Amino acid sequence: MEKQTPMTANNPGQVSVAIVFCDGNNLKSGTGGRIGGVKDQCDPKFISLVRQVARSIIPPSGLLRQRQRDNGP
Repeated sequence: MEKQTPMTANNPGQVSVAIVFCDGNNLKSGTGGRIGGVKDQCDPKFISLVRQVARSIIPPSGLLRQRQRDNGP
């Protein structure tokens, strides 16, 4: 990840994740988080961060209801 993601010398392994929701060019909502000590994209800390940030903007229950509407009765 260090070759793919810029990291500062005094915070090795620090990763930030940001997710935004837009309607056209209008920002409607956004959230983010960060964690340190991440070794690679398979690191459980990184995976947990991505899940937490994603769930804070799109709750899993909302995804389930949308999938049910998309697939019909």
